[in-house]
Amino acid sequence: LGLRTIEACRPLPWCADEKPKLGDLRKRLIGQLAGYLSQGNG
Repeated sequence: LGLRTIEACRPLPWCADEKPKLGDLRKRLIGQLAGYLSQGNG
């Protein structure tokens, strides 16, 4: 659902080598969440 939403909102279609993978998105989101949590605790 998340990738489909991103595709629907993009003004241009993905290039074959540019399209993100679900695992990459998950790692990025977890990294951002960890950064926000560490800022709140420090």
